[in-house]
Amino acid sequence: MEPTGVMGAVYQIADKVSKLAYINLLWILFSLMGLLAFGIFPATIAMFTVLRKMVLKQDFNMFSVFWKTYKKEFLKGNLLGIMLVTVNVITYLSFSFYRESTGTMELFFYPMMIVIILIFLTTLFVFPVYVHFNMRFLHIFKMSFIFMSLYPLSSLSIAVNSLVFLLLMYTLPALTIFFGGSIIGLIIMVSVNRAFKKNEEKLERFRVES
Repeated sequence: MEPTGVMGAVYQIADKVSKLAYINLLWILFSLMGLLAFGIFPATIAMFTVLRKMVLKQDFNMFSVFWKTYKKEFLKGNLLGIMLVTVNVITYLSFSFYRESTGTMELFFYPMMIVIILIFLTTLFVFPVYVHFNMRFLHIFKMSFIFMSLYPLSSLSIAVNSLVFLLLMYTLPALTIFFGGSIIGLIIMVSVNRAFKKNEEKLERFRVES
């Protein structure tokens, strides 16, 4: 029987904190298991899969879900990672080029800055969309952009809360080891899940009205 009252609240907080530390440990270990370069993306997909189940309050075994997802998504996860890195590197190089340009080419600097912000915000939605929906890669990026555009408050929530936590990690570097990936992942997953719920509610109202 779980404690109630103040002790119950303390117990729930301690339970969530310990789970987030465990998830972060799994994320680090499985990323290293793939020599980081090949492990970080499938490990991140596994982490978001576990975080999604936590947010939805499902009953599951963390290690089992993490390990099964990591194995299942190893190749697809790395392919997704290659696509994400390629898009972001090309965008950054283009931005750097226009930043150093003069004359007419300099006019493209600010539009390119807007493109970078949009791509960055879209990237934040990619992993939650990947673990929530069953769709092809191009559709994942398309759906991520759509959700980012339709629910700007979710993007703002992710940016603000992540910035606060990053500043906290800068002040207390030890937090990076224990919660660096899992807290940021939870912030993203909670915010994006709200967008998913709002979208489902809109679709349901549309069905009822039609």
